[in-house]
Amino acid sequence: LAALSLHMGTRGEVTTARALLQDLFRQLDKLHSKGIVHRDIKPANLLVTPISLSPPYVRLLDLGACAELRNEFVNFVPTETILDPLYSPPEEYVLPTDTPEKPNRMLASRLWARERPDTFDTFSCGIILMQLAIPGLRNTKQLRQFRSELDKCGHNLTEWRRNYLRKPASTKSPKAHPQEFPLLDANEGAGWSLAEKLIRPKITKDSRNQDDNEHHHHHHHHDDIVEGGPPNPLGNLLSLFRNGKKENTNEDGSTKDGTKTPKKEKTTLMRLTASEALSHRFFEDLPSSEETARVAKARAERRA
Repeated sequence: LAALSLHMGTRGEVTTARALLQDLFRQLDKLHSKGIVHRDIKPANLLVTPISLSPPYVRLLDLGACAELRNEFVNFVPTETILDPLYSPPEEYVLPTDTPEKPNRMLASRLWARERPDTFDTFSCGIILMQLAIPGLRNTKQLRQFRSELDKCGHNLTEWRRNYLRKPASTKSPKAHPQEFPLLDANEGAGWSLAEKLIRPKITKDSRNQDDNEHHHHHHHHDDIVEGGPPNPLGNLLSLFRNGKKENTNEDGSTKDGTKTPKKEKTTLMRLTASEALSHRFFEDLPSSEETARVAKARAERRA
């Protein structure tokens, strides 16, 4: 981070990391606003330029894996995935494998809102945040171990943190297992809060649980199999157009005999989008891009 701080022209390692992540989310937000998901966010695909130059300071590289998933569905095959296992989210596929390869625009729009495929990229940003905060995770072996531990914890970073900090001192090395996390602990743990909201399973508003994510690993849900035939390509996506009312229910959700039908609780625990991440308190009090560039440029001129 010290070298990165010098390269970018920012002051302090924590400020450097925050500025870098903020601009990364800004670039992703622009990409996602067009319905495009990068699908291969990792340090090797980021170009960081000095802040004294014109923004953006973080440029996204290797756009060959990008898929347009809100309008035309370009560069997308439902049963194929492009990922780096060290940075990709647990669901592995950007959309369920029973998604039609070329849905109409109405279905595509609903899929974007329901499945939140853009959070495929923000999970990767969470891993990058952890690498910036914990130097040992910049090592491939340590990062692979971290991903393995995350998997055992159900991708619950809070639980991982508990288990990780409980490790006996003899198993820790100062670099790989630091006792302090300045980037994550600053501002009353704002970094931990952001990381926990990025590194988590993708849970949508229809209350699908971890079991459903596990089904994605096996390519098809059990109820998508048509007896005596191939997997149903529409699968549970037909439910997007159902009004959800049963024949024996009234408009208010009560049954014909007057009793109320219990409502299934819906979780709101969802991975943050890039736009949502930018509103997180982790980025509070950061100067604007223009102000940061002005200060960095003046500092560079003084050094010259």
